[in-house]
Amino acid sequence: MRLEICDVADNTWKAKNWRKLAYWYANTSTKLTQQCEVKAILVLYGLPRLLTGSILAHELIHGWLRLKDYHNLSPKVEESICQMLSYMWLESEVMSGSTNMPSSSSSTSSFKKGGKSNTEKKLGEFFMHLIAHDTSAAYSQGFRAANTAVNKYGLRRTLDHIRLTDNFPVNRQSRK
Repeated sequence: MRLEICDVADNTWKAKNWRKLAYWYANTSTKLTQQCEVKAILVLYGLPRLLTGSILAHELIHGWLRLKDYHNLSPKVEESICQMLSYMWLESEVMSGSTNMPSSSSSTSSFKKGGKSNTEKKLGEFFMHLIAHDTSAAYSQGFRAANTAVNKYGLRRTLDHIRLTDNFPVNRQSRK
């Protein structure tokens, strides 16, 4: 199960289980580039809170990139930066301790009391591990390059570099 931004130009909605589907629909769509609009983001419910949040972070950054004129990014770079934001969201949730406000839905009782259960923390760490150690061609090397760039240059400078070059900043090490 996953969340997708649907391309209404080809009218394909790839959600397979319509009975479990909750969706948000924008009353006024935002025109993007050449026949591309973001009209809906489909959210399948029933997943753990941290997995749902990380999927939302990933998919929402796809929309943000389009809205902010990051046109014609290579799939590797786009997916990698989306994975990076998903990872960063998970990291903020796992490391946040008890300072977060409780969410309005699907929260555990321990989270509603202001703290995170050890189980939720471990689950978040597991999802982070899956992102960092993904072996698929589309995600693995790209995520590592995104992670290195964001850690070295920061998110804003990395995004600026991606907009200009369609690639991550090169990690140049001085040779002796």
